[in-house]
Amino acid sequence: MMTDDHFHLDSLEKFIGELADAGFQLVPESSYQRWTGKIHPAFEPLTNATTMDIVVAPGWPFQPPALFVQGLNTNHSTLDGLVCMWREGDFSHEWTTAHGLFSRIEEWCADAKKGWEDDRLDQDAFLNFRENSPLAATFDLSSLGIIEGSWGECHGVFGQRPPRVDIAPERRRSADQLRCLWFHVGSLSAPPPRKLSEVVACLPRLQRRQLRRALADRRKPNFLTASGGVDLIIFCWQRHGRTDLLVMACRGTEEETEAVAMQAAPRDEQSLILRAGPDATALRTRRATVFGAGALGGYTSTLLAESGVGFVDIVDPDVLLVTW
Repeated sequence: MMTDDHFHLDSLEKFIGELADAGFQLVPESSYQRWTGKIHPAFEPLTNATTMDIVVAPGWPFQPPALFVQGLNTNHSTLDGLVCMWREGDFSHEWTTAHGLFSRIEEWCADAKKGWEDDRLDQDAFLNFRENSPLAATFDLSSLGIIEGSWGECHGVFGQRPPRVDIAPERRRSADQLRCLWFHVGSLSAPPPRKLSEVVACLPRLQRRQLRRALADRRKPNFLTASGGVDLIIFCWQRHGRTDLLVMACRGTEEETEAVAMQAAPRDEQSLILRAGPDATALRTRRATVFGAGALGGYTSTLLAESGVGFVDIVDPDVLLVTW
């Protein structure tokens, strides 16, 4: 039955009716949530699956339905079959009709057949990895000495405020540092790996041998604990003239090791400028003056700096005193 988790029940009833007309059937005991039917013809060159599932998420129509198709080996799809159809924050609501959903499927499949050549795939490898963590890994990519087609070592240090892992050049030198290996495979013909075994399969022979040796040296199973073997893996590839990468933390020991993807947080100047927004290049030579550094002024100053303003003068004559 319908629940209060959906906001426009009439719209949802209409959408479900359209699915039924298209031959989809409700999966038993799914409470109008999961529908299964014949796979859309646009998927046929991409998978041997004959059916696809549509799951209506709470929050209709502001949350799009989830689409599951098994056997896909392409970007924007996960190992459990989730097809990433819409970017986060999409306000088109084209999914509110079966026609809109099927039209988007056709667009998605056309892009997949072309290899997503016009798509930047930002964060795609992280989101599509089997298991990921909100914990960030910070690094200056230019300082790590990464060379296309090669591999090397660096190290990581766990930071508390905010919780993160800071990756720095040079090999691990102390017991409290995490051993990190980087691998650059050049261009990547397959989709970015979605689990550790796919990472290993993407590596050329010499790199694969080195990673397996480092995994076999692991002696502690805990996540982000120095193990003696490899604790962090940076997997890099070249795409559209720039380096894409996936940062993973290892968990488990020897043959039972798994990997968890971490959010990549590059802190080199070029990445910070890109993160600041499209006006960062123009703003980097501008100066702003903020009078008052209280709750409003302090927050405004932070936003100005994050947006790429090159110089921020903060004027506040108040002196903070220790008071009760």
